[in-house]
Amino acid sequence: MVVKTYVSGVQLVSETATVLRLSLGVTSSEGFVDMFRVLERFKSKLGIDSMVVSVTTMEDVYLRHARTRHRVATRR
Repeated sequence: MVVKTYVSGVQLVSETATVLRLSLGVTSSEGFVDMFRVLERFKSKLGIDSMVVSVTTMEDVYLRHARTRHRVATRR
């Protein structure tokens, strides 16, 4: 994965036929500029149609945690 060259600790969150969702982490942000330059330069060769960046908020983290706890609690 090209991203690993520029961002350490990248994790694959989900994958479909057309979308890769990656968690990059803020501690690796110094590599973002070079990573996006390379992805943009070689996007047709890599099969990339578009790229989207979003920031996870503390609210997102809280809601994800609450959903996970709810799923675990309902299994018991």
